[in-house]
Amino acid sequence: MVFIPILFITGYGISGDYQWTAIIATADLHSHIHMFFMPFTIGTFIIHALVNIYFTLKRWHKK
Repeated sequence: MVFIPILFITGYGISGDYQWTAIIATADLHSHIHMFFMPFTIGTFIIHALVNIYFTLKRWHKK
């Protein structure tokens, strides 16, 4: 739940269309932050999906 807001804010900052993001940092810094957090977000999503699949199959009494 921490990574998604960071990606949204940095994504708006990369686009440069929103003035409130320019107060936080430059578009280049937003891009670096965005690319830094992307693997963590993808990894967290994969773990979340696998845990949910595991418990769904367990609930359905499948191995």
